[in-house]
Amino acid sequence: MRVLSPTTLRSYSFLGLRCGKVLLCATFLVIIAFNSFAKDKNVISELGIPSLGLVKTFPEDVESKTEKPTKRPRRINARVSAKAYSNYLRGLFLAEEGNYKKALKELRKVKKLDPKSVHIRLKIAAFLIRSGEMEKAEKELQSAKKIDSEDIDVSLALIFLHSYTQNDEALEKEYGEFLERAHKVKPENIKISEYLAQFYFYKRKPQDAIRVYEAIIEANPGYVEGLFWLGYLYAEVGRRKEAIDIWIKGLDIEPAHAPTLNSLGYTYAEDEVKLDEAEEMIKKALEKDPQNGAYLDSLAWVYFKKKEYELAEAHLLKAVQFLKDPILYEHLGDVCLEAGKIENAGKYYQEGVKYFPKDKKLQEKLKKHGKKSKINKK
Repeated sequence: MRVLSPTTLRSYSFLGLRCGKVLLCATFLVIIAFNSFAKDKNVISELGIPSLGLVKTFPEDVESKTEKPTKRPRRINARVSAKAYSNYLRGLFLAEEGNYKKALKELRKVKKLDPKSVHIRLKIAAFLIRSGEMEKAEKELQSAKKIDSEDIDVSLALIFLHSYTQNDEALEKEYGEFLERAHKVKPENIKISEYLAQFYFYKRKPQDAIRVYEAIIEANPGYVEGLFWLGYLYAEVGRRKEAIDIWIKGLDIEPAHAPTLNSLGYTYAEDEVKLDEAEEMIKKALEKDPQNGAYLDSLAWVYFKKKEYELAEAHLLKAVQFLKDPILYEHLGDVCLEAGKIENAGKYYQEGVKYFPKDKKLQEKLKKHGKKSKINKK
């Protein structure tokens, strides 16, 4: 089944770009922009982190809104609150003037008065980031996380920080924990659930992704996008019949849903059944997205199964203009082999290895068929 290759799809889904959807608080789309401001110390305010709780008004309890008062009420007495409030306002005023060193000094006084305040630690971390002190900021955020491991603002701040410092391993870990926490808080939110499922897919945990999508569909049986992805995941784990059945169900609801048309059409082509129907399905998908390389590859594969090799090669050559993917080069070589164009087959396998040197299938096919052509002769 072809939407994109697993590698490409996992990369896109992890970045939150799968269907152009926006993650909760635009988290990952903002992170992508965040990386483009690599040296800008004011990037946090520019990217709207204040909306995530880093500059909320000083709370009466000096505590994060995500804390659970029923579990650990923390109201401080009026004397400490007034003193902390004075230091806090002074710190904000100094920060507005760009004097982060003195601002941090004032906020640390507040932290000393109320060491369990997650909110103050978030503010301190924000000012440290603006001052370029990333290691200290992470230490502050990690200490806030120890105080309240369920605080979503802390997770979001760590996600931004890890992205800024390009700590991919920590970023993935925090992103996954954030999604699981957000899903737990709002299990009815389809967007959060989908991003969690996509993250599981990216981490090669298809059964966990299936579990999330099955819950989405149980609550929203007419959600076509969810039906498509559940079918995709079923196909990934070998539950082919269930995948086909659920895609058919999706098309009954929305007959023009392009990803489903493409996936079902390609699956029919792979099984060498209903090839005329498969061709029509994929052509219908291409009407909606004529420059989709995956769809063009699917149509080429239908032609390949029909032994219409020239059409297959032509559509694959068009596909690689829009999508660089090892499977496309593998398919180009396979089509030429079947058409008896051995030299061209070797050329396409070699070109694929050039772009994707670690792809084992391309390497094996180049080793087997490349020497039969003239591509290695100079």
